Amino acid sequence: MTRILISIVWMIPVIVTGCSSSEFAAKTGKPDMDLKFGDRIGLTAHLAGVPADDPMMQRLVDLGIRWIRDDSEHWAAVEPEPGKYVFSERFRKCLEFYKQNHIGILYIMCYGNKQAYPDDPFNAEAYGRYAVAVAKMFKKIGVEFVLEIWNEPHNFELGPYYGGNWNAAPPSAWADHYVKMVREAVRQVKAYDPSVKLLNDEDVWVAHYWFLEQGLPENLDGVAVHPYNHGSPGPEINCWGPETEWLKPFPVIDEDRSMRSLYRNIRNQYTKKLGRTPEIWATEWGYHLDGKFNGEEKITEEIVAAFLPRAYIISAAENVRCLNWYVLNADEAYNLVANDGRERLSYQAFKVMSRQLGPCRLLRQINGDDHPTQGIQAFLFEGPMRYQVAAWCIEGQQEVTIETNSSWPIQAIDNLGNPVEIRSNQDHLAVIKLSRAPVYITGMDSDCAIQAIP
Repeated sequence: MTRILISIVWMIPVIVTGCSSSEFAAKTGKPDMDLKFGDRIGLTAHLAGVPADDPMMQRLVDLGIRWIRDDSEHWAAVEPEPGKYVFSERFRKCLEFYKQNHIGILYIMCYGNKQAYPDDPFNAEAYGRYAVAVAKMFKKIGVEFVLEIWNEPHNFELGPYYGGNWNAAPPSAWADHYVKMVREAVRQVKAYDPSVKLLNDEDVWVAHYWFLEQGLPENLDGVAVHPYNHGSPGPEINCWGPETEWLKPFPVIDEDRSMRSLYRNIRNQYTKKLGRTPEIWATEWGYHLDGKFNGEEKITEEIVAAFLPRAYIISAAENVRCLNWYVLNADEAYNLVANDGRERLSYQAFKVMSRQLGPCRLLRQINGDDHPTQGIQAFLFEGPMRYQVAAWCIEGQQEVTIETNSSWPIQAIDNLGNPVEIRSNQDHLAVIKLSRAPVYITGMDSDCAIQAIP
C-alpha cells in the first residue's frame, strides 16, 4: 500500500545528478532542456526611481528571480546628447544589486531619443551605437545581460509615428523601420562582441512572420513574444485561431488554438528563415484583475494565482528560455505587490512555484500531451527531492489516482503552499483532488502516472 503523508516541502537548491531531460528533448527536437526551471524564471518590474536599497528590490530575491526585465533607463536618459552615454547612479546601484544576487537584466532598449536627435528620434544607426554603448557599460559593471530591441513597436512610438498596418502586413512603414533598427543594432553589437545576446520584440505574433519576410539578420539570437491571451479559459489556449483574418497567410497557430502551437510554429518559422534556431523569450505575460476569462468569468486574485505557475510550466515545456511575468509593481491591475504594499495571492503563488520547482529540471509531460487545451495537465520534474509532479485540471475540480513505485511518501501542497488532502482508495492507490491551480506532488518516481477518476 502506498504510504500517504501530507506536509509542506520547501526545496533547498542543491546540485542534482542522474537522469537528464534528454528523453524530452529528443521527443520535441528542441535543445537546452537541461536548464533548471529556476533559470527560466523572470519578472518585469517598473523600477524607475526605485533605489537599490528599497524593499521592492529584495522581493526579487524572495521570488527567486533569475532575469529582471527593466525599462527604468530609456535611451534619452542614457544618451542625453549625441555620443555621450551614461547610466544614472541609482541604476548603477541596481545593477550591482542584480550582480550580487545572480540576477541577469533583460534590458529594454527604448524609446525614441528626441533629446539627442530631435529631428530623427528613431535613427537606426544612432540606435545601434546606443546598443553598443550599453553593452559596454554592462560588461564593465560585470552584470549578466540580454538586450531587447524595443518594446511592442506597433504600440509604442514606432507604429503611431510611421504608420502602416498594425499587424505589420505590407504596407507597414513602422515595421519597415523597426526591421532596419534590428539589423543595425545586431550589426553594430556583434561587431563589438559576438557573444552579446539580442532579441527582437513584438506582442502581435504574426508581426514576427512579416519581420522575417523583410529579412531579419541571421545572427539575431532570439525572439521576444508577449503571450497575453485575455478572455481564454487559461494559459494553455487562445481566443483566436487559424481562421482569424489578421493572422493570414501564416501558420501562426494550430486548430486546437494551443499556446504550445504558438511557440512551436514561431520557432519553426524563425529556424526556416534564419537557418538556425533562435531562443524564445516570453518577456511579458500577465492577467488584468477584474478582466474576463472563459467567457464571462471574472479574473480574481485566486485566478491569477492559479494561472501564473501554469504559464511558467507550459512555457518551460516548450523550451522558452525565460518568462518575465507582468508585473511586480506600478501597474495596479497586474501587480504582484499592490500599490498599498500588500503582497497579493499571485505573489505567494510565485514564491511557492519558485521554491518548489526552481532547483528542478523538467523531464516530460505525463498527462495532457495529447490534449493540451483541456483536462488534466501534469508534468514530471527531477530535483533535490528526486521526482515530483505539478498537476492541474483546466476545467476545475477533478479527482485523480496517483500510481508510483517510489519508496518515498507522497506529499502534496497547493499553489499557495497549503497542505493538500491525500486519501487511499480501495485499490490502495493515492487519490487527490485537482483544480485549476497546480498541486505540487512529491514522492513520485520516473514512471509515475496520474489518471482521472470517472
